Amino acid sequence: GADVAGIVVETFHEGARLTTRHPKSTEQAQYSLPFPVAVALHTGRLGPGELGPTMLADPAVAKLADLVEIRENDDHNAAFPGKRWARVSIDLTDGRCLESPDTEASGDPHLALTDQQVRAKFHDYADPVLGAERAASIESVRSWLGHDVAYQGQTTGDLGTRMTAAIADGLGRASAVCVVGTDIPDIRESTLCDAFDALETHDLV
Repeated sequence: GADVAGIVVETFHEGARLTTRHPKSTEQAQYSLPFPVAVALHTGRLGPGELGPTMLADPAVAKLADLVEIRENDDHNAAFPGKRWARVSIDLTDGRCLESPDTEASGDPHLALTDQQVRAKFHDYADPVLGAERAASIESVRSWLGHDVAYQGQTTGDLGTRMTAAIADGLGRASAVCVVGTDIPDIRESTLCDAFDALETHDLV
């Protein structure tokens, strides 16, 4: 950060309006271009851990944010909304200039994250809240059941309350619901198929 003399971010009109340099909260930080650019340059990464109170109050980050100049780019405007491009040039105090090509954020369907990147992002968000051990347990269940399943945490309460909530949530998205306990991992596919077949003519089986 100390070697940076100037920063230019070129992007489309809607992105160029995100000009808050010194956000006072994480909510404001989400709608800022100068702040995350400054944080990334200062720390070498940008994740949930870098968007908290420490970085919001860091004078080095504030100094870098003040160096950010945002410009609209005609090519980027023409490509929007199909493409959300940005490019960055950084002038260093030794006279060098570092430039990026037109770049899109990864994560969209045509720039999908790899499984490894998804796992890393999951732990970035989950570990500080759930703890590394519980987060690892959740990851192992996802690896076991597959990636084409929607996962949702249970509500609080006794078993009956949690089952009722799960069934109600499922019926809000599907015509039939089957509740399976985690204590029968060897349940057969044929058994599940029989259950759903029976639900075609019965309210409860």
